[in-house]
Amino acid sequence: MNACRIVPTATHEEWLAARRRGVSASEIAPILGLSPRETGKWASAFDLYLRKTGQIPDEVEETDAMAFGKFAEPFIADRFRARFPDFYVVGDGQTLYQSADRPWQLATPDRLVYEGCGHPDSECDCGEKATILAVLQCKTAARLGDGWGEEGSGEVPVHYRAQVLQECDVTGAGTAFLALWLTQGFRLLVYEITIGEDELADMKLMREAAVEFRARVDNNDPPDVDSLPATTRALKTLHPSVEDAHAVVGPGLARQWRAACERVELAKDRKRLVENRLRASMGSARRAVVVRNGRVAEEIARRDVSDVPAKVIRQEDVGKVARKAFTLDRLVQVGGKDEA
Repeated sequence: MNACRIVPTATHEEWLAARRRGVSASEIAPILGLSPRETGKWASAFDLYLRKTGQIPDEVEETDAMAFGKFAEPFIADRFRARFPDFYVVGDGQTLYQSADRPWQLATPDRLVYEGCGHPDSECDCGEKATILAVLQCKTAARLGDGWGEEGSGEVPVHYRAQVLQECDVTGAGTAFLALWLTQGFRLLVYEITIGEDELADMKLMREAAVEFRARVDNNDPPDVDSLPATTRALKTLHPSVEDAHAVVGPGLARQWRAACERVELAKDRKRLVENRLRASMGSARRAVVVRNGRVAEEIARRDVSDVPAKVIRQEDVGKVARKAFTLDRLVQVGGKDEA
């Protein structure tokens, strides 16, 4: 017997309203403080609190990366089906599921993987019960790194792990598959997390954190402000305009602000020093690499040089401004292993 039910949502507005009342699988990572430092898709606990309490709009503006992920999802699911033809893979990534035991606990798996007769319960009339074997999440990345391990393992980025664990908790699935499409190399990697004792313990902690967060929402008790870009974005949205007034802040916060600004300047100076040393070591080379055991093990920086042509720019306050041609010379940090 599946431990979940479909939340009836006829419109997108009803879908959003249902999510607002509960905690979805994509929201558990921000609540746990596990969101990656991205400005687009992933929220923070503070940002999520403002959305749940209606202080800022519930939807985040879709980025190009988010749009591409949504576009690629059906393709990745089809490639997963081709890899595992014995699985019955269904869904459209839009169905909202609700735990039968905890109505506030929600999940929207990209797909569900069934076993048994090959038909979901709602479609089966052959008399043989079908059960949910696994949830499937479809992801994209340019290259490996950022928490992705060897294919077939359960080593995935921690925020994705939290997401699929809640999806399993909601649906009763004993396995989570993550199908990762690498855009660099055009290949599909499949990761598998089997629900065991460690996963069950993590699910318990996740439920406790979600219940605590919901209590904050009910009691108008916001979480602490953090350093995530999503929190910055939320605060800007909450206060979009500026009034000719002053706000009184404590001396402790004032000292923290001044000290942080000083550390930033020191860090900028340190970065310029290390960048100059790196440029001196690179000479005219495009890439800076680390060699181990006689082989290139890692690329750490790339020098990009390009000519930017002259351009006439129209500005409202000063009219037309001529921008001279110049050469853009940047030293860019590179992460991950060199695949060249």
